[in-house]
Amino acid sequence: MGTVKMANSINEKCAIFIDGAYLKKIEINNFNRIKLDYLKLSEKICLDLNLTRLRTYFYYCMPIVRPNNKSDLDRESKVQKF
Repeated sequence: MGTVKMANSINEKCAIFIDGAYLKKIEINNFNRIKLDYLKLSEKICLDLNLTRLRTYFYYCMPIVRPNNKSDLDRESKVQKF
């Protein structure tokens, strides 16, 4: 994990980038598939660092799909629906 710089003033702004696939894996492996409110999470991070949240970006990369692999195709379909 990268270095976190503590802000001096609430006037400093930040953007939060959430890697959805990575966070989902952490949720499943460590927290028994809890549902997270990503907005509240990003606001809490900024509050703890004394920053104003400018915006939050959520991204979820498409899975690798092998040709003619039903499991991969099903997983891709679920991600597309999201």
